[in-house]
Amino acid sequence: SLATADKFLFLGYQPWQFTHAVFGDAYLTSWIDWIYSKWVVLLYLSVLCFAVFAPRYDRARFFLSYGASWLLIGVVGAYLLPSAGPCYTFITGPVSTPDFLPLMERLKEIHEDSYRLQAWAWQDVLWRAHSHKIYAFAFGISAMPSMHNAIAVLYALSAARLGKWIGIAAWPYAALIFIGSIHLGWHYALDGLVAAPLTVGLWVLCGRVADWLAKGESLAGEPVPAGSALG
Repeated sequence: SLATADKFLFLGYQPWQFTHAVFGDAYLTSWIDWIYSKWVVLLYLSVLCFAVFAPRYDRARFFLSYGASWLLIGVVGAYLLPSAGPCYTFITGPVSTPDFLPLMERLKEIHEDSYRLQAWAWQDVLWRAHSHKIYAFAFGISAMPSMHNAIAVLYALSAARLGKWIGIAAWPYAALIFIGSIHLGWHYALDGLVAAPLTVGLWVLCGRVADWLAKGESLAGEPVPAGSALG
């Protein structure tokens, strides 16, 4: 159903066909793979940077949004909308499998002949863990909604409050994560298109909560910015 929805949204084509038409070169694909793989590193760096350097109001809003995103999008959302990404169609066997075989063959070709793709290697690792019921940190395969896209959008929303230029840089990063999630076979486009508005909604809601906290003693000494919950 997700593949069918993607095909409808993208005028009869699967989104990966567009990304590979533009970025299908082996070098560009390896570059996207490298950026995508560094998402995990940024999880730790973002927590450290906001904990140490962000103003108190922005720090509170970021961590409220960060925790809410993981809980509501990453846990509740994944439970309500369980799915495996396109990279697993040849295993799970949906009717859309033929749509994604050329994508996976291309990624395999790049991985074996040109550049080692972390996405290709990890997709195998995660499926083996899933099939053998090995439960560990970062071993889930649920694709809908996409936490990669949700957190990247949260970075962009949060960074925009810290400075004009860091905010400008953060949105292209979010766009690259969206492209990479499709290009590397991890996600259907709809996984990211659902995650993004959910993240924005949580960002606004957590802004309301941060405003309320700022009015009390919790964040004393930091005035609430005008229109902060929508900033």
